[in-house]
Amino acid sequence: RTKSAVYAALVMSRHTYNAHTWAWVSEKDLVQWENGIRAQVAALAKSVLKHVPPFHFTTAEICALIGLNGPQDLLHANRLRYAKRAIQTAPHAMWSFLYANDHENSWMTWLVASYKWLRVHLPLVAIPDLDEAGDVLAFIAIDEKWKGRAKAALQSCLRFTAANAFGKLWTSRLQIQVSRFAPLTEQVGPSAEKIGRASCRER
Repeated sequence: RTKSAVYAALVMSRHTYNAHTWAWVSEKDLVQWENGIRAQVAALAKSVLKHVPPFHFTTAEICALIGLNGPQDLLHANRLRYAKRAIQTAPHAMWSFLYANDHENSWMTWLVASYKWLRVHLPLVAIPDLDEAGDVLAFIAIDEKWKGRAKAALQSCLRFTAANAFGKLWTSRLQIQVSRFAPLTEQVGPSAEKIGRASCRER
């Protein structure tokens, strides 16, 4: 726990620093960015994984095993928090620039993706189903509990990912234990006598 807390403060915070302002990044870029810390968190989770290879898990699942949110989950939460601050303090020119960017991976597009992530990890009755960036920003602007919702979604996401990760870990350990008692049988080929009989029948 101490190592995880130190890692979150010193490494994870730097890894996600200002990532919530990114635009023009693809899903492939984000996966590569998230996997940049995979070897480090796998080393931290070594005592939890034990004999199970870390390649059985995603980076987010390995993080959840040691009580940390994955980088992309932190990115979603930080982007939603940033949207609230930007609505209150950002100049009009910045919003004009953001609305003018119609790229498929623009910041507005990723904002909608983060909003959908929020809805996955909160009760559906808590927030409406919105698909347009303007509608999402309008809801964020009037919601007085927005920061609390982002925090609650992050905690819910961690519980959900950790449950899946520990379930996968249990299954992997069970497979390893069962495989020890089920050695592969030696494949014995047909004898020469049987091959000779078969050839005689064909003739």
